[in-house]
Amino acid sequence: MVPMLDELCPVIKIASGDVTFEPVIRAAAKTGKPMIVSTGLATVDEVDRAVGWVRAEVGEELLSDRLALMHCVSAYPTPIEEANVRSVPFLAQRYGLATGYSNHVLGGDACMAAVALGADIIEVHFTDNKTGRDFRDHELSFEPDELRNLIASLKRIRSSLGGFHKVPGKSELPARDATRKGLVAAHDLAAGIELTRDDLMFARPASEFSADQINDVIGRCILNALGSGEILTHDNVE
Repeated sequence: MVPMLDELCPVIKIASGDVTFEPVIRAAAKTGKPMIVSTGLATVDEVDRAVGWVRAEVGEELLSDRLALMHCVSAYPTPIEEANVRSVPFLAQRYGLATGYSNHVLGGDACMAAVALGADIIEVHFTDNKTGRDFRDHELSFEPDELRNLIASLKRIRSSLGGFHKVPGKSELPARDATRKGLVAAHDLAAGIELTRDDLMFARPASEFSADQINDVIGRCILNALGSGEILTHDNVE
């Protein structure tokens, strides 16, 4: 079987039922083709062994280029509360490999959660028509329009993830000063006075001094008079 797959397929997929089948995993690894190994029914020790067999054939340096793992629950259909998509980042962290999710839950919710948790690959069952078909796979499969909608949703979810940090987004920067509070005169202020806390209050926009700079201006003098509510500007403070 493996020689035929080597001849016909750009990638070799090892089904969950074969995750403990050492001869076929080693034979697939020896082809030099990229491999995807599903881990339904498997324990961590069994996944460790499967990864080890591939590593032994391709070497540590090529392992991440040659092998991807799929979290899978081999129940048809899978109750969504048993999908356990947190296994996706667990596998990714444990093995340092591309990791995906093979879905048997009805609908696309678990797929969306898996992508949000970092899945690199999503596998679903596909059918041209579920109607009047009794075989279990049709029930959990996606028809053409459903699959198109799922793919579009997954792309939107992936694009929303961004990076693992906290920085202002480009689209929100224009509103930054307008949204935040700045320093304004709390009442009419004469030129030359030394500012106290009672001379200042907070109001939008923060086009000059921001609210968190109040301690920087207390005790300084203003050059020109300000009316109540007028913005305190940098060039009016010495």
